[in-house]
Amino acid sequence: MTDDPKDLWQQQPSNGDEMDVEALRTGVQIQLARVRRARILLLMVALVGTTLTAYQAASAPMGLLRLGQGLLAGGFLLFLALGWRRLTVDSPHASEACVVFLRKSLARRRDAARGGWIVLAAPLMPGLGVTLAALVVASATKWLQVAPIAALLVLWFAIMVVMQAREASNVARELKELDKQTRG
Repeated sequence: MTDDPKDLWQQQPSNGDEMDVEALRTGVQIQLARVRRARILLLMVALVGTTLTAYQAASAPMGLLRLGQGLLAGGFLLFLALGWRRLTVDSPHASEACVVFLRKSLARRRDAARGGWIVLAAPLMPGLGVTLAALVVASATKWLQVAPIAALLVLWFAIMVVMQAREASNVARELKELDKQTRG
């Protein structure tokens, strides 16, 4: 038996479960793949949305509709910028860095999902609102014909908020599981 503190510290019994390094690396690779897929999807949605709304803005028959579509195109670009920023990736190197990286990534995903409606819906709302107002003005006395479009927009917003809340709770559960595994 030695009295060297370093040896005593290294030989102490561990409390809790041992974390498998390979399982940790697999979790990190899954997280990195998730971020890559999310960035590709974000880029595709923003580019298609911007292209379509810019085309509609250029070919719209009335000024209010052009303004609404132009705002919507700008909203898609803002959606791309905010979404890209929330999907930042740090590069993990060692197993300790993997744990820190995974915990940080999960916390960032949880926080992004909690405030996801701001990134996903807020940039599009002004354009959608002006476009809807232009459609109401254009339909004059037949404004009830625009009601299904308004109902679909409200339904889209509600579904998006529910999906973000579910994503936040799933990520919080993953984060608790990681904390339980690493802290014992």
